[in-house]
Amino acid sequence: MKLLKFNKNKMEKKEALKRLTSLENEAKELRKIIEAPDKPLNIMDRVKSVEDACNVIGKNYCIFLEEISSLDADEQAYRKLKVIIKALQGDWKADFTNENQKKYYPYFKIDKSFSSFCFASVDYSWAAWNIDSGSGSRLCLPTSELAYFMGNYYIDLYKDFMF
Repeated sequence: MKLLKFNKNKMEKKEALKRLTSLENEAKELRKIIEAPDKPLNIMDRVKSVEDACNVIGKNYCIFLEEISSLDADEQAYRKLKVIIKALQGDWKADFTNENQKKYYPYFKIDKSFSSFCFASVDYSWAAWNIDSGSGSRLCLPTSELAYFMGNYYIDLYKDFMF
């Protein structure tokens, strides 16, 4: 912050008040930065569990678990994936009427005996009818980086959802 040199006698009251207001506003903004809780800026560092995702979107984790407790395992996994995806998406919304908007999703592969399930790649689509990974159009993401993270970090949830 640069302090201006001034002559007290020559500075008019109006100018002094204007400068003081400006400095007070700047101080408020600086206090917000200083007092803000430390949290990782990268959403992938902040969402390492379903509970983290619930916190990000403002959903009560205990109530969420209670709501899904009577569902089958695949439906529970799907609901958990939806919460995580919502947290990772932030303000982004998939617009399936917009053919220019890419929608990314993790792609998985299974061997012929179904004994191996693994993350294979990331793909994208512009339209809902073209999402063919089995993950569903509601589970798409705005970037390949987020889809890669989902496919690797939450592979067990995808497996529970799909099988």
